[in-house]
Amino acid sequence: MNITVGKRLDNRYDLLELIGSGGMADIYRAKDTKDGKIVAVKILKTELAGDAGFLKKFRNECRAISLLQHENIVRIFDVAFDGVSSDIGTGAGSGSGSGAGTDKARPYIVMEHVEGITLAEYIEKQGQLKWREAISFTTQILRALAKAHDDGIIHRDVKPANVMLLADRTIKVMDFGIARFNRDTNKTISEKAIGSVHYISPEQARGEETDEKSDIYSCGIMLYEMLTGRRPFDGSTPVSIAMMHIKETADPIDKYNNSAPRGLCEVVEKAIQKEPGRRYKTAGEMARDLETVKKNPNVIFEYKYYSERGETKYFDKVGNPVDNSPYARNAVLPYEEDEVAVRNPLLPILFAVASVFVILTAILIFLF
Repeated sequence: MNITVGKRLDNRYDLLELIGSGGMADIYRAKDTKDGKIVAVKILKTELAGDAGFLKKFRNECRAISLLQHENIVRIFDVAFDGVSSDIGTGAGSGSGSGAGTDKARPYIVMEHVEGITLAEYIEKQGQLKWREAISFTTQILRALAKAHDDGIIHRDVKPANVMLLADRTIKVMDFGIARFNRDTNKTISEKAIGSVHYISPEQARGEETDEKSDIYSCGIMLYEMLTGRRPFDGSTPVSIAMMHIKETADPIDKYNNSAPRGLCEVVEKAIQKEPGRRYKTAGEMARDLETVKKNPNVIFEYKYYSERGETKYFDKVGNPVDNSPYARNAVLPYEEDEVAVRNPLLPILFAVASVFVILTAILIFLF
């Protein structure tokens, strides 16, 4: 049986309107007759309900979102497989799974209904975004990813179409359908590269193992698009675009937008480095650099990369090497309260002059 508008799902959810359709599922605006709340119901497509691979992805989405409670992540209320409600979500199950309008062969997930548009739609309408707006949106996305990563969940499909923008400018990240649980296994869900090819990381395009730095790459690609109004890599086929992610370097942002602060361009450049070890280590680290730019648009990081004994390290602009070992994971705090130190390029010079002065003084004292 096909589920259509007007049906009641599991004797509880009245399907009011089809509001979205993707390759894996259809999304309906629905009413929860138990409490009168408007929700979104995502129902696996009929042709995929018997596909074990797609069903696994769908279960992963349910599991992933149910673990995540964050203001920038779409909430999950209820899920059901084979018409039987599960307690995987944050709320109680919906019942026995029987009744008029129930399609027992099609799993579904009941989510928070978000009134807004996707970030993809917003970029299409606006073209280039103002750089402060791009920072605001990206910071919220990074907060959501930081929470997911802290819980051991890699999104693996970060893209504007999976980000909702509300009227009050709040960002909500959704669709964890191909998330990988890096605490469960060291293998990816599939040996094939999964994800939207315009935002896919090089290692994901090669079908290799991915971690949180793959999400950071995708986030950097999104920020590039927000600032320029265009994707850094595009082509006639998915394969050709994937190869660009692996081999080609994106055009400088200032080629298309000369109003973006240099420090902000550096953040993007670091996030979309081909080698995962050269990117930000955590979403929180990238968010803190964005906040630095927000507070001081004139900041320049001047990240440099070099290889020493096979290990990649970073040099900041005052010449201090930063080891490539993993950073301690830190929560992303409200940035208005976060004091961020901005490095001053004159400090090394002043320190050197002071040192010379001290040495000369000591010699004079010794001689006289």
